[in-house]
Amino acid sequence: METTKGESSLISTDLEYYRAESINEATELYQQLNQAGKSPIFFNGGTEIITMLRLGKLYMEAQALIDIKKIPECTQIDVQDDRLIIGASVPLAQIEETCDFPLLSKNCSRIADHTSRQKNNDRWKYLWQD
Repeated sequence: METTKGESSLISTDLEYYRAESINEATELYQQLNQAGKSPIFFNGGTEIITMLRLGKLYMEAQALIDIKKIPECTQIDVQDDRLIIGASVPLAQIEETCDFPLLSKNCSRIADHTSRQKNNDRWKYLWQD
């Protein structure tokens, strides 16, 4: 787990950053930080969040971010029985190029441009806020 604490000179808020290496670690961190009153959110990439924080245009109650983009299960696309499972860190471009579901691939191609779709999870970068 990687942690960073403190105020960045580019971001006008004090956030704690954690990078989880497994699902268990992410959920344990969430529970610990939530019990400490830090209102953590799961975070995956964060281009939009970081940009908006730098511009002072985003208010977040969260005091801690848990980065999940390095968790192996979050980077996989898999078909199990009759279910398609897409990890939260799978780039839209990868879904578009490798998915055997034409309608899903077509819709992914309509979201942003290819460069943006190539970035990890161009959908909302935070997944859950309690």
